Amino acid sequence: MEKRYLLITNSSFTGIDTELFYTLEEAQYTAKNKSCSQTTIIDLEDKNIKWQGDK
Repeated sequence: MEKRYLLITNSSFTGIDTELFYTLEEAQYTAKNKSCSQTTIIDLEDKNIKWQGDK
């Protein structure tokens, strides 16, 4: 089983941080607990993501 959700956190205290999760629920729970930070969750298996460097 591969981790497929990427949580990106931006905080004025710690800067940018990334964490990987197996389920969306885990990522959402962790993001909710980081209330002082801006968060984004990305599904790494989303075929519509345009990755830098893809041709």
